[in-house]
Amino acid sequence: MKTYKLKEKIFEICLGLFFLIGISLSIWDNNSKESVIGTSQGYKGPIEVEVTLRDKKIIGIKILKENDTKGIKENAFRGIINGVITKQSIAIDSIAGASYTSVGLKKAILDAVESKHILNKEEAQPYLKITSDFLDND
Repeated sequence: MKTYKLKEKIFEICLGLFFLIGISLSIWDNNSKESVIGTSQGYKGPIEVEVTLRDKKIIGIKILKENDTKGIKENAFRGIINGVITKQSIAIDSIAGASYTSVGLKKAILDAVESKHILNKEEAQPYLKITSDFLDND
């Protein structure tokens, strides 16, 4: 009978420790995240984003406000967001057919994180312009 009670107490102590460790990890995880807001001009108005950071890395980008063209903006948002998170850089190509939306989104992300000094603004400059080289071939 005493062996059973001892095992029961050990189990309760272990369960309590796992619970406390879980809460501690959850608090630590939430405290290490930070969100910043940025805006820039898109094709049909302002684009506002929330960029989530952890340890000076971009781990999430959420579009808060935009008015760009439906059917075009979705590919641009998906492509730019995935590219920025993967490369940890704004120096990525714009999405074909959605140049203004792509550049607007990249500028909004840069605006959000500029004070954190985690992205290389100089490296990004060529990727923050709308080019029309194909029109100059007359």
